[in-house]
Amino acid sequence: MMEDLKKIKTQVSKIDKIEGCMNKMIKRVEFLEEKVNSIETSLNIFKEQFEMTKKTLTESKYQLKDFHEKVTKIEDTLHTYDKKITQIDEATDKLEFHSLRETLLFHGSAETSSQENCDEMIKTLIKEVLHIDKNIILDRVHRIGQSKPSKTRPIVAKFHLYEDRELVRKTAIERSQDLKALHQGIGIQQTRGTLEKRRNKQHLVDRERAAGRTIKWAGPKLLSRVADGNFREVNM
Repeated sequence: MMEDLKKIKTQVSKIDKIEGCMNKMIKRVEFLEEKVNSIETSLNIFKEQFEMTKKTLTESKYQLKDFHEKVTKIEDTLHTYDKKITQIDEATDKLEFHSLRETLLFHGSAETSSQENCDEMIKTLIKEVLHIDKNIILDRVHRIGQSKPSKTRPIVAKFHLYEDRELVRKTAIERSQDLKALHQGIGIQQTRGTLEKRRNKQHLVDRERAAGRTIKWAGPKLLSRVADGNFREVNM
């Protein structure tokens, strides 16, 4: 009888241990279930966020496409405006050049005073240096630019007749050495557009001069004398 009780007690003890292990396993399973539920919740949140992000990216894609189309239209419009501005500048330059066709610039004539007679100075130069005896009518004669102590301003003269202007210009070329001896020169008055283009090529002027080459201008074009004695245009 006692032996049977001991066996029963031993069996009960084993059952208690088994129950203890089962309780631990149940708690472990419950804990894992909570983790799984938490992970599922997180996955659902992530999925929602992913869908929202995907939707936002899709909307952004369309917005970027629309923005790109608008930028392209703006660029096309700006290009059209640039072409129109260039055409207007060229037309303005042509009109300005036409308005200057009767004028010449006289360089090197010393400034005597604010009351100097530029008209008489130019007529004297034409007669005594260029040896032109024709009675040339000048509509307007005056100095241009700001007065500076260290710089002699050129004189611009507007001829009444274009043929007189051409006579003086061509004679000045023929007698260029006589003018140089007096540190004077006569040239065509350039438009503001041409002068701007010349200023933008000053680095080319400095380079050609540093190389010992002879240069000259033909409107906005810079020409440099090459080995064969001819002049070629310098662009770069």
